[in-house]
Amino acid sequence: MPDKISDLLSLIKLRYCIYLFILAFAVYLRFFANSLQLYLEFDAPGYLLPALDYLSEGTIRSYDARAYPYPMFVLVVLKIFKSLSALTIIQHVIGICGGLFFVFLSEKIFSFFPANTKYVWVLTALNSIVLALMMLNGNIIVFEKTLRPEALLMPFLNLIFLMLFLLLQAKSKKIILATCLWLCFLSMLLFPRFLLSFAAINIIAVIVFFRNCKSKKVHGLIYLTATTIIMLSLVWVPEIMFRKKSDGIYKYFVYQQFFYSNAGAVLMALKNYETPAFEYVDLNNSLKNKLEEALSHENKTSFPVLSYDVDQLQYEVIGPLIENSMLSYMSIPSHIINDSSYILNRNDTILLRNALSDELQIFYKSWTFFLTKNYPWQLFQKTFNQFFYVLSHKQSNPWLFPSEINLSSGFIIKSHHLSSFRYLFSELNYRTNESLNIRFPEILVDIYCPFSYLFRWGTWLSIFVFLYLIIQKKDFLLSLAILIIYISAVLPVGMLHTFEHQRYSQSLLVLGLYVVYGVCVEVLRNGATYRAISETKKNEIKD
Repeated sequence: MPDKISDLLSLIKLRYCIYLFILAFAVYLRFFANSLQLYLEFDAPGYLLPALDYLSEGTIRSYDARAYPYPMFVLVVLKIFKSLSALTIIQHVIGICGGLFFVFLSEKIFSFFPANTKYVWVLTALNSIVLALMMLNGNIIVFEKTLRPEALLMPFLNLIFLMLFLLLQAKSKKIILATCLWLCFLSMLLFPRFLLSFAAINIIAVIVFFRNCKSKKVHGLIYLTATTIIMLSLVWVPEIMFRKKSDGIYKYFVYQQFFYSNAGAVLMALKNYETPAFEYVDLNNSLKNKLEEALSHENKTSFPVLSYDVDQLQYEVIGPLIENSMLSYMSIPSHIINDSSYILNRNDTILLRNALSDELQIFYKSWTFFLTKNYPWQLFQKTFNQFFYVLSHKQSNPWLFPSEINLSSGFIIKSHHLSSFRYLFSELNYRTNESLNIRFPEILVDIYCPFSYLFRWGTWLSIFVFLYLIIQKKDFLLSLAILIIYISAVLPVGMLHTFEHQRYSQSLLVLGLYVVYGVCVEVLRNGATYRAISETKKNEIKD
């Protein structure tokens, strides 16, 4: 017998009350329990300086290899409100909207299930837990108080999955195309490292297109090509256009990250006397000695995967050695590159810095291709270890956060940026010695502990469940898309960066949560389908 309508309506009211309570508590933690001051840490200049340049000088330049969409968001907010705190407020509002996106998505998922109180109870509990884990997590709230693209990750990922759900339900070619264009636009606002993961949406979109449209082969190929080009254009065209106006100092950034995160493979190649062909012959010996010394002091406690601090190697130990060797070879005194008076007043100095940048790009790019060709196993092993680490190791736990977090301004004001920063100090009233203290209720921190274990091992279980569903040929396209997005987001970070920087793990928090949530929904949906078939057969036997 179907459940009483009154019981189902009561459950719906209860569910909405739970949602309202969670969202109200999320508002309290963001707007009332903590300061609305914006925290500027060491990467902040890369996102802030393009906006400050435009506000103070009317021009935009690229800094520190940062993508442009987020700095454009910063520029618009500062242009309108003339306040750093306005950024915090708007990012918090967008964060709350992210919760509303998830509520809307979870309500849509109820349409998969029969009007049965048991399923409604289970889904109400599941959706409430997931909403609370998203909206009340201290790491996400801290992101929203910082000048980072991660501040927008949670709401935009929720909206992306909502759009993906609507895409999979669409029957019209126009709706499919419009939805995919929206997905491209949303992906533009995230980190370039997420681009590979959202390219997976194109594959899903083509599958949907093949299901719902005629003339499938030709249309599907055109559709895949068009959406891929649009997505790449939205992310990279603004970057290329603005970089033409910049000094291009950090065009080797990705290759540099690859080099230092795979320093073990670099050392192995140097020991085997296998290196790319360079003019810097003397550099190889000094590089080998420095790497040997740096990597011999292994730190398995703070850096369980790589055993060394990538940033220290990059900015303090090996990086300066490589730059000084190149400057010496090019007969350029180091003070010309670093002295603010030269940088501000001499165009030829900018040309010299560009020349150094070109040499560094050749160096790191050559090493990247060399290692990929000659040491693929070492690269694969390191990437797999990173993947296992982010899913299993207790240190890489995005769910755990302290009850009190103290943040002090960590960015360095370089002398050649002083003209831009004057606007920050005079018009936006920023003080370099400001610190931010964030507190969370102890009970909230304690509640998150058991969920951290469920999440870590739940992700592995989810992968095996997906494999089982594939073998059973079940239709679970939405959840499979989420898994593909998650894995293809983890792999580039594992290859190019390191999850031993906790913020990389934290930025994947919502993606990982969606993997577990998707599996739970699929298991429940298959259970509901199996039960419906069983009841139908029983009724047929009775008749």
